[in-house]
Amino acid sequence: EVRGKTAYLQYSNRQEIVNNKTKADIAGNVLLVTIEGQDARLVSIDVLHLVFSAFGFVHKITTFEKTAGFQSGIYILNGD
Repeated sequence: EVRGKTAYLQYSNRQEIVNNKTKADIAGNVLLVTIEGQDARLVSIDVLHLVFSAFGFVHKITTFEKTAGFQSGIYILNGD
């Protein structure tokens, strides 16, 4: 749970998070986080950063809405 909301984690099939302007060029892991509930957007990027920083350096966070609900991509850099 994150701030009282059920969160589901899975590895994304992507190796990096990219957009039209920039491209990450450092090896890492991308986690796809789905948060349940109507008010799931109340879980801020700062909270996601705090939670996932325990597992490595958080390089980038994206948030978006899909039919599965509020989702976030968390790009964590490898330690090597």
